[in-house]
Amino acid sequence: MENRILVTMVNGKEYAVVIKKENIDDIVEEYDTFIKKGGFITVETVGGRSVSINKKYIVSIEILD
Repeated sequence: MENRILVTMVNGKEYAVVIKKENIDDIVEEYDTFIKKGGFITVETVGGRSVSINKKYIVSIEILD
């Protein structure tokens, strides 16, 4: 099962990304902890590319479906 999330970056770029269902709770419920830990999250875009995003540049995460 997969879900799409919308990740908004500080520069205004938005990524609609596909993540595995079991990762949703980790990312959304522990959002503050998730961001404060720093580092990178690797996500697969809807287009199928893998993208590494530096978590300190993420300003919001929203579940799309």
